[in-house]
Amino acid sequence: MHNRSIRELSTIAVITFLFSSIPSWSQQNPEIYLSPWPAVQHRGAVSIAFDDGYRSHIDRAAVLLEQFGFRGTFYLIVDKQRQQGKYRKSLPRSWKQWREVASRGHEIGSHTTGHEDLQTLDEGQILAELLSSQQLLASEFPSLSISSLAYPFSSADERVFALARELYVSGRLGSPVQVQPYHNEVADIDLIQLKSYFLCSGQQVAEWNDAVDSALDSGGWFIETLHPLDEVGYCGIRSDDWARHLAYLYSLDDAIWVAPVGQVAERIRRWNELELGVVTTADGIYSLDCSGVKKGEAWQVRVKVDDPERWLVRGEEGGEYDSIADESSLNFVWPAGRNEMFLERRVEVGVVDGQLIATQVESAAWAQIKDKFGVEKR
Repeated sequence: MHNRSIRELSTIAVITFLFSSIPSWSQQNPEIYLSPWPAVQHRGAVSIAFDDGYRSHIDRAAVLLEQFGFRGTFYLIVDKQRQQGKYRKSLPRSWKQWREVASRGHEIGSHTTGHEDLQTLDEGQILAELLSSQQLLASEFPSLSISSLAYPFSSADERVFALARELYVSGRLGSPVQVQPYHNEVADIDLIQLKSYFLCSGQQVAEWNDAVDSALDSGGWFIETLHPLDEVGYCGIRSDDWARHLAYLYSLDDAIWVAPVGQVAERIRRWNELELGVVTTADGIYSLDCSGVKKGEAWQVRVKVDDPERWLVRGEEGGEYDSIADESSLNFVWPAGRNEMFLERRVEVGVVDGQLIATQVESAAWAQIKDKFGVEKR
């Protein structure tokens, strides 16, 4: 009995010393960032778009994309597909062939009905170009949402933007004459006025790769636009050159998210709707709130804190969630359907009687020690 009491007192003394020696930590709320990209490794996004519905888009572009595991966005001109108006002599691929491309995961977007310069039309004509093309494409592709628009001649004005905003999630501009940066900065993006970079003959593959690198460096969204591959037409390029560029994208692995325009635009739209906040609770635990997260959604969260490896993430039910610590932050996936998560600090207590007391949560340390060792706090 006597020896046992001494041991208990020794244990209490050691634990008391360890806790008294723990440095206090700042109550200032940490910086917290919700990434628009699906994976924690993603540094930016790339979308690959095709204008005008060239035959080579089905024969070569879609096939090459799929060889690298990518999917693109194909903007179709309705009159060209129907061989009407100024496109009476066109020889497009059939609707059936385009439906086959769409069935493999590629996006179909609108390049309007007649590919007219929308800035030269009155508002009624603009609306007809935007709406009729969307409706006809929706009838030809009933399983798709026609939410992406490419402005003819890459030009539009405020009247066009206003009408497009009522019908589409995204509207894509762009020109072979570029003003840097070529990519879209996500923080201040207007989805109905997206910039793109036209890949054209006379350019080097290294230029295309450098434009992607620039987007990654700033965490932006790079949209590249192509026209014909190995056939006559505006701003054509060789498929061999483009294949080398695709190989470069593939080599970037998880650093980049390659997805159709509509998929990226919808994710950014949802990202802009979410509100992420952080408060310090009475017991020193950070409460993280992200209202509006829907079922089926998952978002990457980065929390900048000192000593990231000494923090853990808990759900409302108290369970610990997987997290990854890097040099300056703690990263985790915000689970679908949850509005609140908690950030708690770990503290290494030390060794008692030759046993390592496992890393504990600071606010709950005494309760856990009591349960494990039967020691009361005094």
